[in-house]
Amino acid sequence: MSKAEEAWSRAAICVDRVQGARSEETRRFFTRLRDSWVRQANSYQLAESLEAEIAAPRAQRRRRRGGEAERKS
Repeated sequence: MSKAEEAWSRAAICVDRVQGARSEETRRFFTRLRDSWVRQANSYQLAESLEAEIAAPRAQRRRRRGGEAERKS
């Protein structure tokens, strides 16, 4: 499981806890915790996509860039 997937999983757990909470204070706590996990998951997803882009073979990246330039023209 990737770090992003783990963070999304923890955010989902927080949603379950919000729904099962009896007090407003507990609901607010788990809502804030969920929001933190969502932000973390988004950050991990961005980092993972950038790592994948960097790891792609250079020739493949050049072809993509060239294809984008041709489509814009």
